[in-house]
Amino acid sequence: MRLPKNYPKGACFRRWTIALLLAGLVFGVGGALFLPYWMPTAIAYAPNFRKQAGVFPEARPGELEVWRISQQVEVTVGPPAALLSLWIMEPSRQPAQGTVLVLHGIRDSKASMRGIGRLLADGGYRSVLIDLRGHGSSTGDWLTYGVVDSQDLSQV
Repeated sequence: MRLPKNYPKGACFRRWTIALLLAGLVFGVGGALFLPYWMPTAIAYAPNFRKQAGVFPEARPGELEVWRISQQVEVTVGPPAALLSLWIMEPSRQPAQGTVLVLHGIRDSKASMRGIGRLLADGGYRSVLIDLRGHGSSTGDWLTYGVVDSQDLSQV
């Protein structure tokens, strides 16, 4: 952008400096006021907070075949009550050498673990990919960081 000849030198720099300082002030004050309320809820609330069963997009039968998923299952667990969504990948050679529960990370879903599940199935193991409580296609309001999840897995 070409400035007029009579435009004061340094005026553009001063305007940008003032604009950046004001933006920093707005975001700094806003963040200081907002973060104390947001951070605890982000740690405790599950991604599916207050969502009921049946509202989650699940894989369609055609996608299951492409991904080589043998079964799609829902298991009721609790207390507190929740509905967990599972995908089961059977090995091509039977009988299976064992069953491996494949778990995802916090705020993730079983869909991200399909590759690992397929590797296990190709190696002769039955892999069970689980959407943990409150994640993916499973119900649940709270993140318990393994406390309740361990009971859920024993019920699965």
